[in-house]
Amino acid sequence: MNTRATPLRLLRPVDPGRDHIRGGDPAADDVPTLVLYGDYLCPYCRSLRHVLLRLRDTMGGRWTYVFRHFPNERAHPGAEFMSRAAEAAGQQGRFWDMHDALYEHDPAMTEADVFDMARSLGLDMDRFARDLDSEATCARVAEDLADGRRNGVTGTPTIFIDDVVYDGAWDFYSMLEALEQPVAAKVKRTAREFANLPASAGLVLLLGAAAALICVNSPLAPYYQAIMAAPFGIDLPGGALSLSLGEWCSEGLMAIFFLLVGLEIRREMTTGALTDRRAAALPILAAMGGVLAPALIYLSINRGPTAAGWSVPTATDIAFALGLLALLGRRAPVSLRVFIAALAVVDDILSMLILAVFFPRQFEAGWLAAAALTVGLMFALNRARVYAGWPYLVAAAGLWFSLHAAGVDAALAGVVLAAFLPTRPAPAAEPLLAQAANALSALQHAETEARAAGPQSRSIDQEPIWAWASRNLSAASERLLSPAERAEQGVAPWAA
Repeated sequence: MNTRATPLRLLRPVDPGRDHIRGGDPAADDVPTLVLYGDYLCPYCRSLRHVLLRLRDTMGGRWTYVFRHFPNERAHPGAEFMSRAAEAAGQQGRFWDMHDALYEHDPAMTEADVFDMARSLGLDMDRFARDLDSEATCARVAEDLADGRRNGVTGTPTIFIDDVVYDGAWDFYSMLEALEQPVAAKVKRTAREFANLPASAGLVLLLGAAAALICVNSPLAPYYQAIMAAPFGIDLPGGALSLSLGEWCSEGLMAIFFLLVGLEIRREMTTGALTDRRAAALPILAAMGGVLAPALIYLSINRGPTAAGWSVPTATDIAFALGLLALLGRRAPVSLRVFIAALAVVDDILSMLILAVFFPRQFEAGWLAAAALTVGLMFALNRARVYAGWPYLVAAAGLWFSLHAAGVDAALAGVVLAAFLPTRPAPAAEPLLAQAANALSALQHAETEARAAGPQSRSIDQEPIWAWASRNLSAASERLLSPAERAEQGVAPWAA
């Protein structure tokens, strides 16, 4: 249901006829490709370059490096000129020589310094000056910049490995593993790539529906029923957690899905389709009509013993609409996706209320009171501004068990957890940047001192400064997202 999609794949594939390529053949299946959107005056690109050089020495021609321009003229005045200078040198077949020279030079360089570099490379200076300001050179840099923006690039360096955005660590060993891709890394990458495809949830849904139809109308039906009815329990007094496999899916896995639904409800109410009451009225009325109208039609026809089945047609199967919409990807209008997402949110709430109110199992008031106490605990945690996630998870587990024991669909625990997971105002970037920079600067200083002391010195990861820096970096990183936002990001791919 998430309508905020950022492209994770490279929208424009590597083109040997256009892109600047160094290393192995990008068309070879066994040669990984790294595409870097960079800025010649960006200090982080300059730091990353040392890692890239080490990768080049280690891997040789077993990987391909592609550089695309993303000059941030506002942050680094003169960056666009540097990109045009590299392109102008490329017109004479010396792009990589100028590329290396620009990164090796002190960042406080002038246009005169760039002309000196071109002269030292033996370039035709008259042609270099003409190409520097030519329409083709300016257009080339602008095309790379526009491509990067379409791909969600907001800063440099931004890295894509084998056409998938790389958001891992920038140290040598992390990037080497990402390029070499051992089996575990390949499986993780493939699963993440599939889960983040716009059509992945819809595809899985339709395949699952097709498989269910085949099973129920074939000789496989008894085997399927036997598997779903197979007991799977945790040995507790009274057999409170002795459920069939199907019940674990219904109450266990669906609780995770409802957690995501609840988090998206909150987001839609604060920044999405449900912020404006008038905009929210249409999907709310549509969802209520999709529940009430089929129930009334059913009851008008079935007034006898079959009347108890009124809830069956109230399921609007909005998941199938979302699945089909997901298959259309970006071809579907944004307004339609927002409407269907809001409709799905309200429909899920109504479905859960029907299950909880009209179809509870054997009702246990004592356990329901325990569930109410657990909800009160979550409320107290939220009001006390407890931002650690584990107290809420413990309380949610208690709520799930209490609801199940009370005879209410325990999947409701996911929605309740979503309602009480705390949010926080977005932090200012400056103090977090100072905290992270201070920690990394201290590590760099300690590393320099350790190298100066020789091989007899202890590795810095054995020193107290390592743990101190790790705590500060973790704190700065965790503050960027609230517990609710971290939960939504973590659950969304698995829910698909």
